[in-house]
Amino acid sequence: MIGILLIWVIMNKLLTILIFTLLVQSCINLREPYPKIEYYNLSAEKTMLVDLPLRESTVMLRRVIVNESIDTPHLLVMNEPSSVQRLFYHRWISDISTISTDFILTRINQSGLLKKGVVNSSSIAIPDYIIEPQLIEMTATNYSLPDTSSNYVSVEINVKFLKRMPDNKLEIIHNGVYKQKYIRRKKGISSIPQAYSKVFSLAVDNMISDLSNIIK
Repeated sequence: MIGILLIWVIMNKLLTILIFTLLVQSCINLREPYPKIEYYNLSAEKTMLVDLPLRESTVMLRRVIVNESIDTPHLLVMNEPSSVQRLFYHRWISDISTISTDFILTRINQSGLLKKGVVNSSSIAIPDYIIEPQLIEMTATNYSLPDTSSNYVSVEINVKFLKRMPDNKLEIIHNGVYKQKYIRRKKGISSIPQAYSKVFSLAVDNMISDLSNIIK
């Protein structure tokens, strides 16, 4: 009788341990690992600008102003004509203003247009000309349609060129709007930053072309 009771106690303990182990394992399995966050940056495409005249003027680039509706480090996509989705796990490496300002500054410097290069707003140099860009559109579509032409990215940059006049006042001498659109043949999210690199490169090259005709 004592032996049977002892066996019953041992079996109850083993059953309790087994149930506890299964509960712990089930709780652990419910906690799925978080998806990895992907970070992106703009990459300069090959330019079509060649043999630009070398200019001696000092040119300042002010920080790009970004419209609030698109001012987020997360990639924004339109899955439907009136539905915008913010992708939490797909982000720009920095804020839009920083990466677009750096992109424009670097592309102008690499164009060989300016002998002194571009100076930024923190410079003590007194500029002859000032560039004021505003990013007013940055759109990516990601429709689940068989027609790949419906998936594209587009950007629109409004740029004011200011000149320092003899009385030391600044006047707007040109106001340009640079808009580019690129159809994405690939549907993956990773193709969106690549497409943005293309449209930014084209838009900024058009801006540089105008700049070469404006400054002396």
